[in-house]
Amino acid sequence: MEREVIAYKADYKKSSAVVVVLLPLMIICLVVLSVISFADDDDFGIVYGTTYLAFALVVLGVFILYCVQMFHTHAKCPNEVIVREGDELIFIKDRFKAADIKDIQYQRDRAGRWGFYYSSGQIKVFLNDGRVLKCWGIKDVEQVHGRLIGLIARSNTSVSEEKEEQNG
Repeated sequence: MEREVIAYKADYKKSSAVVVVLLPLMIICLVVLSVISFADDDDFGIVYGTTYLAFALVVLGVFILYCVQMFHTHAKCPNEVIVREGDELIFIKDRFKAADIKDIQYQRDRAGRWGFYYSSGQIKVFLNDGRVLKCWGIKDVEQVHGRLIGLIARSNTSVSEEKEEQNG
């Protein structure tokens, strides 16, 4: 049986290093700015400091939750995300034929709203039975998309040839 790995999990070591640096930096800034704002003796400083501290804690909490969710989701994903075995595809744990794919969409990761794009990204596979399989953190997502489109075209050609043989 022919086995081909179509998609691998992307390596996010660089972004994890950024998070490891940013998180302590945010905490240090939070502590320093809250101490500076509380250092003033009049009531305005206390009100301003409390408001700032509450806002900063909310921002820090959202950032921490996002990082935990991102790393947890990425960590539980296998290294080989999409594998072709013969005429079947395995998408993490789901097994289906290439002819069962209705549509494929991908989106590349980017740095910031207007930043440059990375080669990794998210891929969504829509199946004929209504299921939507998706995974983010796919390495070289454009190449994976192109390979899956090629497999769909090849499987549709072979299915139409089989129908012609049965009818003819």
